Formats: sequence, structure tokens, C-alpha cells
Amino acid sequence: MRFPSPEFDDAVAATCHGIADEQTLAALCGLLQADDAALDEYLLRTELHATLLTSPQLGDPVDLSSITELAPPGSRQMAARESPWASRRGSILAASVGAAMLGVLVAATFWNMGGSERPPMPAKNAMASVPMVPQPVADVVGSFGTVAAAQWVAADTVVHEGDPLRSGQRIELAGGSVRLHFASGAAVRLIGPAIFEAESPLAAVLTMGRVAVTADTPESKGFTIRTRTGRIVDLGTEFVAEALPDGRCRIGVSSGLVSFHPGDRDAGHLLRAGELMEIEPGHRQVITRIERGDETPVFQFPTIEPPTAADAADVDAGEATIRRVLGRLYENPRKNIASAAPTILVDGKGQSNPDAPEESLYFADNETGGLLLDLGKRITVSKVNVYSWHRCLNPGFNPDLREAHRERAAQNYVLYGSADDEPPTVGDLPTAAGWTLIARVNSDEYFGLAGIARPAQQASSITSARGALGQYRHLLFVVQPTPGMNHDGRELNFTTFFGEIDVYADESPRPFTPPVGRSAD
Repeated sequence: MRFPSPEFDDAVAATCHGIADEQTLAALCGLLQADDAALDEYLLRTELHATLLTSPQLGDPVDLSSITELAPPGSRQMAARESPWASRRGSILAASVGAAMLGVLVAATFWNMGGSERPPMPAKNAMASVPMVPQPVADVVGSFGTVAAAQWVAADTVVHEGDPLRSGQRIELAGGSVRLHFASGAAVRLIGPAIFEAESPLAAVLTMGRVAVTADTPESKGFTIRTRTGRIVDLGTEFVAEALPDGRCRIGVSSGLVSFHPGDRDAGHLLRAGELMEIEPGHRQVITRIERGDETPVFQFPTIEPPTAADAADVDAGEATIRRVLGRLYENPRKNIASAAPTILVDGKGQSNPDAPEESLYFADNETGGLLLDLGKRITVSKVNVYSWHRCLNPGFNPDLREAHRERAAQNYVLYGSADDEPPTVGDLPTAAGWTLIARVNSDEYFGLAGIARPAQQASSITSARGALGQYRHLLFVVQPTPGMNHDGRELNFTTFFGEIDVYADESPRPFTPPVGRSAD
């Protein structure tokens, strides 16, 4: 393992989330013993990881309205101050180590591998980082703009509005925000906690954190933000991007066009105004799109296909089966209302109206649910689409809450896969049992919307930039409820009205025919 390298990035992310295997831990420990710069970077990222876990900003929905006009630098003013976050380094590091189950790493292997001990290191600041003021030989690529309540990782950092921004300059922000003005005309608002590095007037690297980018001048066209998952190329627009601690990347376009290039691929995915995308880390470059539908039984979406019977999971094909493996399905005998059986999700049709319990699968309120889809044989899965639709039409429902009551349309699930003939066990830690994490879907975070603004009809589409998600026989959907308010004003975790799950293989079992909704037989 080398530093810096993508392998190092993946190892630190896996360690923070407690999923690193013994081989990865051993390689990482060896590197940290031998390379002080790698150790400094490791400590920095684990501390930021702990902060990000409780940050009220980074985990929040991507709000496209947060992209505001980035004014040019104004009067020069002192903006940096000592960070109270930095004074809590010891406790934060301890928290991150505990949360990520790093006790084994620190106690068993970190300072003593293969019987050899690392000599004591000289006393140094555990958060030592690249100085904010680079060497004079570095090219100036822009300047600092407004600094808002900035809390720097290095407590001795001092930044003034109007200071030069140089190539290779790394900005480590524990909290607050700072505006950066690139010589190309591109403007970036960096929101902490974040790690960001300027490369040129047209390029920068976002390791962690959130940025809002405006590149609306001819000279700034092509401004590129690189993350672990790929390159975000601005084509004259405004967009927001997030790089999360586990390597995921989120992109939301406010205006114009953005091209996302997974990994080192030249081919890009075009995003237009109002569109969003989430990309999982890993060699398969899993991409999730979530779109709002036209709220008709046709289930029309901008780019996602409507529900179809021409997929590998359709019940009429005779090979696929689906069953509940976690949670209880909703049932209310007093009102004679109950969820449909799981087979409703593989019949090739969505619901016929926005409040159709008998045509929807949904779990009991407040419960985590699980669905196990057996495709009958191992196939190469190229795409998984999931559809939901709900807007309360109950005449007795509180009129003040009726329109806002769309929690049962939100999609919040994690998709796992297995190629084994017999599926792994289903429990609290699917990956530990042998399941492969494919994608995480949370439409509320994705859209950054709630209440009446939340789409009542939604589709999520999971694909891969590499052409296939992988070879799987079993797909496990772990479904979480959505917080909301009941008709009597009580807080309640609602569960989604799912209408259909479609699984596409490289070779579809039969030609695709667009459906016209469940009401059409």
C-alpha cells in the first residue's frame, strides 16, 4: 500500500466504518508505521469522520436552493479564529476510534506488527496538516472570498479575504464556510467539515465535504471537481457536490449542465437542471438516480422506465420469488386495511391510484422491513428499479396534514446482493453475513425535500458505470421507515407504499413493453 493512493483512501474509509478485512488492516498499519505523512492524514480523516457523523450539514439533504450568488471579494477582513473543534481533538479521535471499531487496529496491530515495535515518535500535533500558506513557488489560481465562522483544523491558520489561492493549497475546514474565487471565473463555496485542494484555475479536489459551484463564464466552462468516485465537469451551470466519509458522492444540478465521469472513464453521464445523482465507491461505480413521476398509473419519469413485466424478476417468468424476511407487514383489522403480499412487487405493474393499500407493499409503522428476492438462478444484473406512490386521499384525514402526508412515497432502503445458491443469513450486519452492499437509497436526502414538496410518485434506478452491477441470484432490500406526523399530530415513522421492483439482466427474458398501470389488464 502506498500513500497517497486510491488504495489508501479506500482502506481508511473501510476502517472508519468497521468493514476493513484483516489484510487491509495489516497493510494500512504497516504503512502508518513507516510513513509519518500517511499517519497524519489517517488521524485527520478519522477525526473528521467523527465530526461528520454528527454534523448537522453534511448528512443533510442536498438543497439546490443553497446555491446562492457568490459575490466577488470585498473588503479585506480577519476571518480565521482558533477552533473549539480543534481543542477537542483527543475526545473526537477516541470517539471515532470507538465508533469505527478501531480498537483492534490501535491496540493489537498499530504499534506492534510481526513482533517489531515502532520506536517512539517525536511529539507532534496529531492534527498536523499542510500549511494554509503554501510555498511562494506555487502558482496563484484564485483568491479567498468571504469566510463565514470558519473553524480550521489547524488552530494556527489565519486567512484573510482576498488572500491568494495557490495550486496545491489544501484547505482543511472543521466548520463554517469559505468562498473561493478561481481565476477562470468559477466560484466555490466550501462548507465544513471538509478537505479541499485547489489544483488549477479550472480544477480542484474534494476529499470530504460539500461544495456549491458556480461556473457561468465562458472561461470557467469545464471547471472540474474530482472526488474518489470520479470527475464532475461543469458545462456552464450551478451545482452542489458532496463527498461523504464512506466515499459516496452526491451531485445536484441547479441550472445548466454537468457531466459526471466515473473513475478514470472518458464517457460521462449528463445531468440537467433539477437532476441529482448518487455514486457509490468501489470498482463497479454504482450510480443511483431518483426521479419524480407524473402521478398517473402510467408511471412516467424523465429518464427511468415505467414498471415493466419484461424483467428478470417478473412473477410470470416462473423463476423469481420474493418473500418478507424482516419486520411485519402493515395490518389494521379494525379498518379492514392491510398491505398486499410481497408478490405484488413482481407483477409488472405499479399502483392504479395514489392511495391503494391493496396494490402496495408496506411494513408496519415504525418497523424496519426486509424483502428477499430470489431470481431463481445467478444472472448478470445490470439495473434495479424500485417504484413507490402515495398521497393520502382518506376523507377523514386532517385537511391541514393531508397534502403534506407523503411520507409513504419516500424511498429509504439499502440493497444487498448474493451470488450463492443459498442466501446468507439476514441480520443486523448483512455484510458480515456475506451479503455484498450494492447501493443505499434515501430519496428525502436525495431530493432535499419533505412535506408537501416531497414527490408523491417516485422511482429509484440503480445502475453501474461499468455496465453491470454484478452477478447475483439473491437481492436483499432492507427498508427503513420515514419520520412524519400522524393525522392526530403524533410523530410516527411511516413505511413506504412500494408498487413494483424490476430487475434488468444483460439479456432480458422478453422484449420490453411499456405498461399502462395496474388498472389495465
